[in-house]
Amino acid sequence: MNFYVGVENIVKRISKEYYQNMPKGESWHKELLDLSYNPPQGKSPVFDKKIVDRLNPYRGFRHLFVSGYGFKLRMELMASLINNIELLWIDIKSAIERFWGKL
Repeated sequence: MNFYVGVENIVKRISKEYYQNMPKGESWHKELLDLSYNPPQGKSPVFDKKIVDRLNPYRGFRHLFVSGYGFKLRMELMASLINNIELLWIDIKSAIERFWGKL
């Protein structure tokens, strides 16, 4: 959960300052991720769709964890998230470096 929240905080800051757009409402977490690869016209994306697709299961885990649905957590899902986190983080850092390079 902390991994995802950390990535989301990076995207929130970019969204507020660079995109000048912060989603609101029930689905703001999903909309924020969508904004990171489909930004307003004339703005550079932070991530590509592949990274966002890889982040979505972490967003789902965060929702279950924060909302108190711990009884719905499955070891197979958590193991998959844990096993893939290092490679995803490497790709996220590279994407953010490319994003900053475009500014």
